Amino acid sequence: MKTVGLELNDVGVLAAVHDGSAVNLIDLNDTSPRPGWPAFVLKEPDGLLFGQPAEDRCMESPRQVCSTFIEELSHGSSHLGGAQKAPAYSELTYFFLRDVLDRIRERVGQIDRIHLAVPPAYLEERYGRSEKIGLLLGMIGDMEVPLVGLGGSGLISLYRSPPPPPGVKIIHVELFLHSIQVTVCTREDDIRSQACHRFQQLGFIRMMRVLSDAMGDRLLRETAYDVSEDRRIEQSFYRKILEVLASDDRSRETVLEIQGGSRSRQLRITQETLRADVSPYVESILSALDRVVRELDSGPDRAVLVLTDRAERIRGLEIGLRGRGFQNIVKQGTGAAAFGAAWRARDLEIPKELSMVSVDESVPIVSGEGEGDEVGVRPVLVRADRDDESTAEPPSHVVISGVAHSIEGDRFTIGSKNLEEEFDLKLSRRFSYSGLASCRVVRDDSGVYLEVDDGADGSGLRELIQSGDRIHFADGRKGADLLFIHVAAH
Repeated sequence: MKTVGLELNDVGVLAAVHDGSAVNLIDLNDTSPRPGWPAFVLKEPDGLLFGQPAEDRCMESPRQVCSTFIEELSHGSSHLGGAQKAPAYSELTYFFLRDVLDRIRERVGQIDRIHLAVPPAYLEERYGRSEKIGLLLGMIGDMEVPLVGLGGSGLISLYRSPPPPPGVKIIHVELFLHSIQVTVCTREDDIRSQACHRFQQLGFIRMMRVLSDAMGDRLLRETAYDVSEDRRIEQSFYRKILEVLASDDRSRETVLEIQGGSRSRQLRITQETLRADVSPYVESILSALDRVVRELDSGPDRAVLVLTDRAERIRGLEIGLRGRGFQNIVKQGTGAAAFGAAWRARDLEIPKELSMVSVDESVPIVSGEGEGDEVGVRPVLVRADRDDESTAEPPSHVVISGVAHSIEGDRFTIGSKNLEEEFDLKLSRRFSYSGLASCRVVRDDSGVYLEVDDGADGSGLRELIQSGDRIHFADGRKGADLLFIHVAAH
């Protein structure tokens, strides 16, 4: 039986499938530098085009492209193409969802059950809950999809993740195309959603506009070339910025090459300039989160702040959050809500009618033990942002929860207490929902390396590590970091 979890985020819709033994992400888009199928629609003379091809025309043909239909789901007009009889937001959402479901079926075959992780604002009356959920259920019913439940993506992404202590607030931050949505949850006997805050004009599109303007101005000053003079060049510029943001390579410098007319022009981007370019946008997000914290009965230092993979890629955001007092920051892996929804789909039964579909306001706390759950979690090496690689030092210590542990000897092993092995440094269960995670730090004449044994895909890992780098343990649900530092010998 194949159960599917669908993460309805318009930056890039993601899906995960549980085939009875494991949960895996489904690749819905192999033509973009970032994962997921983006919720854009392009109006062409012969019909509508959805997803990546539409986003690839968003700057070139802005009046013919709409990207607000998921967020604004309603009977209201989309004004697509400027026509008086433009399709409604609900009509665009219907055809987009049908396109996504067709893509899923092409990859996994028949869908036996599906659970939707929807934008958290869908479940708030002040943002139109009744209309949005009613429309969504009507679409699903018309498509004859075996829907078993739905819930806010912030809450669903926390399902089967290590819970914080009872009473601790969880602040979940997610990036959508036209908003930042913040879900506030608390852990008692279960994990319960308490509130959702939607901050419009702070989404991915705003970030791209801020970056495009800043980088375009710098290119104009340095080369006297204005990318906005030609919309095709502007579209290419947009795509190149996407590639920079989506890259896991946080190296010191990136060079954007812009082809305009008969000449090629280059714009050099350092991590420092990238953070400076996006800083006004980051400051707006931090101010929004300040308002959320003021409504809580505890300060930022006593809450757990969860960043999705999309939000974590906003350069400078984590640094700004720590400056605001958030010390307990957890970074989720790609598709956390899709994974959580796939697990929920397995747990729930298909209702007799759509009016009985479960709408999750809370999710049970699951220890992660049991049949099918003993899955090893491989660590991911996250490079530090450095302006000068030559200044990096080999690590001497690894920091966990603020405590530095000396890396002793030429072979230092790190692993979970749940594994039946002896480790130089034992991790607590929170480093993965299953508690199964291990790696080793190896020192030789050429440097210090992170090594991981072959995984299920047959690929091993051996990477040079330096001070400032992190190991990120994540299984698509929730992650935690180990920081490498260099302490000079006295």
